[in-house]
Amino acid sequence: MPSTPLLPPQLPAHPPSLRHAGVSFGVGLPPAPPSVPFNANAPQVPAPVAFGFGCGAAGSSMTGPTQPIRPEWRPSKRTRDDDDEGDSIQADEDMDDPKRRRASRRAPSNIDLGSALAALDRPALLTLLHDLISSDEAIAARVYTNLPTPSLESISAQLDAAEENLRGLLPSGSVREQYVWGRVRAPLAELASMLAGLLPLFAASSSRREPVHPATAFAFLHMVTTRVLQLERMLPPGDMPVRSSGSFAQLVPQRAAGDSPDALASMVFPELMRKWELWLTTVDAAVNREGRMYGHDVVVSWMRGLHALGPQNDAVPPVEGAMRLCLGSLLDKLQGSLGWLIGMRFAM
Repeated sequence: MPSTPLLPPQLPAHPPSLRHAGVSFGVGLPPAPPSVPFNANAPQVPAPVAFGFGCGAAGSSMTGPTQPIRPEWRPSKRTRDDDDEGDSIQADEDMDDPKRRRASRRAPSNIDLGSALAALDRPALLTLLHDLISSDEAIAARVYTNLPTPSLESISAQLDAAEENLRGLLPSGSVREQYVWGRVRAPLAELASMLAGLLPLFAASSSRREPVHPATAFAFLHMVTTRVLQLERMLPPGDMPVRSSGSFAQLVPQRAAGDSPDALASMVFPELMRKWELWLTTVDAAVNREGRMYGHDVVVSWMRGLHALGPQNDAVPPVEGAMRLCLGSLLDKLQGSLGWLIGMRFAM
């Protein structure tokens, strides 16, 4: 079939006002698009890829600036591993914290707390008890009131361990005293702290606790005092002079000072003397004012025990000698209070 010839291009019809006004904008009018017959093959025009509304991407002047391609950030494997490890550690800490592990609530009636506590080991029980005491002063007062008096056997075992530890820290050769004190200062402070917590449990003046029998209190004080004298003999003697009379602080002022490295002399022994004086006041009031009686053998054993703690004929270090001199006055007071019970037939 013969193709139809293309017609010449024709100018578009413009309004008369623009065609005859003679106004020029300095820009030529775009040529009219050629007319395409109905049966002619239309030329292939590339699809628009920009904002030119039908114009090609290459020839369009309305195409906006292209946005730069930014690389997408993705966490590296090491970062992901570190985050996972941090989450795991935080989860473990949350599980270890009892306050986060279980909210405060009333214990169910079907739970046997005694069995649950019995299943815990000693460190867990101590941690639980410490948290309860620290959280409420009323609980601390109730625990102290109901706290049973420790057995003398358990206290003796603790003193044995402390003495063994101290012996292991003391050097065998001749070294400077400063070096020795540097090694034993911390263990002595720990021992002093332990005894400071035990001494009030055997004091007879605690009205909120069940009173301790004078025989038990004497056995405890005598055991602790004997250990203090033994440990003091192991320490450096020092060069301080010892007076013949006076208080312990006057006899050995340097060793009894608050900043002294010897916690036995500065902390433990003064508290021991106060507890001994309290014990003497208690037994004197029980016998001479309340009319109580103690057996002959009991009173004799008390006097012999105090005599063993008093001054000795053997040469002793200055600090131990000052301690024994102060302890010797206790025997004189006990004889004046309870001597008539045994008819003063006690022979030293």
